[in-house]
Amino acid sequence: MNKLSRIILILIFTSVVGAQSVTIMPYHLPINYKDSGVRENSSLTGVYGAFQSDLNNKFELAFDYSYFNYISNFKIKQFDFTFAYTNESSPEEKFRLGGHYIVSDDVLTDQSYVLFAGVSKYRFRSWDANLDVYYSNYGDYSSKFNAIQLSPTFGLTFPFDRTQGVYFNTQVYFIRLSEKIILDKKNYFSVKETITYYNNNFSVSAYALFGEQRFAVRQNGFLVYNSADLMKTGFGGSLTYSFTQNIFLKGGVEYDKFDEEAYGTSATSTKFIILAGFNF
Repeated sequence: MNKLSRIILILIFTSVVGAQSVTIMPYHLPINYKDSGVRENSSLTGVYGAFQSDLNNKFELAFDYSYFNYISNFKIKQFDFTFAYTNESSPEEKFRLGGHYIVSDDVLTDQSYVLFAGVSKYRFRSWDANLDVYYSNYGDYSSKFNAIQLSPTFGLTFPFDRTQGVYFNTQVYFIRLSEKIILDKKNYFSVKETITYYNNNFSVSAYALFGEQRFAVRQNGFLVYNSADLMKTGFGGSLTYSFTQNIFLKGGVEYDKFDEEAYGTSATSTKFIILAGFNF
């Protein structure tokens, strides 16, 4: 058993033991590509777990397996491991730390990692403001290649009553690369706008992303784009339905446009989200 495996097992054991609240979410994402010069349809499968020992401490874990198909029957397998800890000891504040580690057949991004930290202020059912910082290291691109990402977020909640309302969220991405990749450019900027309607039993959400991203980190550190492709416009939506307080299902679709600059092609990807959630 290697060192990474031991660390992962220790994190899992530490998180689960003594947990008073547990959420488990297995998921599967088929990925369809169009107009790509190198990619063919692929998939991502994983499981997420959240464990709370009390109201102030939350541990999150995720394990993903991705299978990427390329032309000429070339394939890449990738494993992603994510761990995050959130502390809410201070009233209306959150502090978060975590990391994301990649094991891949792709020699340029194998054993790459992301470290992240964030702070949040919020007023329940009113507003929230967050600032997250991500440091991504890709030592196999070059000995000193890395990316730093700042992601401030601001959200407003407009409740209709005690059980339903509308939530608006704006997230900004500032990404700076330590070295220029393909283009004569190090800095990238984008904005994501999200609107969500929620009630007791279900929620429906839609988003649009504008701008440019390269080596971006999304979904609070759980999704890492370890590719030099230039990500552009994106949009998507999802529907979540709760059958009981302990069981829910989520379905959604996400569309991204990106440039494969190394091959001179512009392509799109469509991800279909299939997720089940269980609370214990």
